[in-house]
Amino acid sequence: MKTEAELSERFHRDSHPNHWFNYAQDFREAAIRSIGLSNVFNYLCGTAIELLLKSYLALKDDNSDGVKKFSHNIPDLYKATDLTCLDKNERKVLDGYKVYVEFRGKYPTAKNKEKHNDFYKYYEDKRSYINSKSKIFTTDLKTTPTSENFDNIWKKIEIEYIRLYEQKHHGKRCTFDIGI
Repeated sequence: MKTEAELSERFHRDSHPNHWFNYAQDFREAAIRSIGLSNVFNYLCGTAIELLLKSYLALKDDNSDGVKKFSHNIPDLYKATDLTCLDKNERKVLDGYKVYVEFRGKYPTAKNKEKHNDFYKYYEDKRSYINSKSKIFTTDLKTTPTSENFDNIWKKIEIEYIRLYEQKHHGKRCTFDIGI
């Protein structure tokens, strides 16, 4: 049986920003393996981005207590980081990931009609109808969750995480190996 001190130490170690980062990487790997399953893929990508942003916040604030208040609101998480690495279109992609993480990646419908309708409004804004009779449309891929947008967003935030880690640790290389 673990002592209270041992459990406290484990909690502290598990709250380390690199643990958040490692979970984000796990979801990223799972997303890459699920390409083709659009709802699941976007859910995993969104969760990976959510965890990556939470790892950045935990590192920035020197603890993970503050990240819990954000739930799955990925755009608000990004704003809370004070990062400026994502362009306007990439920030719109975060809105899409928020919808997938909140419900669309897990369930066919949301708990309430308002959230469900938000999903369809989000995608209606992305569609440009070519011919109103045939309802043929294209999607604005710059502002929609895609594997390319996911990779670009991931890389930009990851670079900022590494930069902050090395700054806080006086140039020590970020290896993510904390002896789990």
